[in-house]
Amino acid sequence: MLGRYLTELLLIVRFAIVGVAAAVVHMSSAMLFLYALELSPMYSNVNAFFVAFLFSFVGQYFWTFKSQANKKKALILFFAVSLAGFAANNILLFYMLKISILEPQWAIILSAAIIPMVTYTMSRLCVF
Repeated sequence: MLGRYLTELLLIVRFAIVGVAAAVVHMSSAMLFLYALELSPMYSNVNAFFVAFLFSFVGQYFWTFKSQANKKKALILFFAVSLAGFAANNILLFYMLKISILEPQWAIILSAAIIPMVTYTMSRLCVF
C-alpha cells in the first residue's frame, strides 16, 4: 500500500515539474513572439499557450505518465482538460475577486494552486 502512495506521489511531482517547465516555456515563448516577431501581446500569449501546451503534453505523456494511450486521442483529451483548467482558473478567480473574500494576490495564488490539482486528477483518470 505504501508503494502505491509513493508511486502516486512520484507522478504528482513529475506532473508539477512538467507544469512549471511548461510555464517557463510559455513565458519565454511569449517574449519571443512579442519582441522578436513583434506580435501583439494577445497573439503572443495565445501562440505561447500552444507552444507550452505541446511541451506539456509531450512531458506528461512520455515522462510523467509513461502513457500507452493513443497519442491523437490523448492529445485531444489533454487539450480539453487544459482548456477546462484554464477556464476553471479564471472562473474561480473571478468569483473570489467578486465576493472579495481575499486580496487579489491571494486569490490568484489560491486559484493557481487549486486548479492544477484538478487538472492532475482529470489527466490521470481521463487522459493518460
